Amino acid sequence: MIGRATFCNAEYIATSLLVSDRIDRINLFNACLEYLNDLTVALEPCY
Repeated sequence: MIGRATFCNAEYIATSLLVSDRIDRINLFNACLEYLNDLTVALEPCY
């Protein structure tokens, strides 16, 4: 969980420098969390 949050924060900060609209930044952050959620579900059988 901490790793996912850290990854998303890093992506969010890096990309928000390029995205001036606050709504776009929020959507981007949410999309990042959703992507990692899907990735975690896909990797669950490996645990």
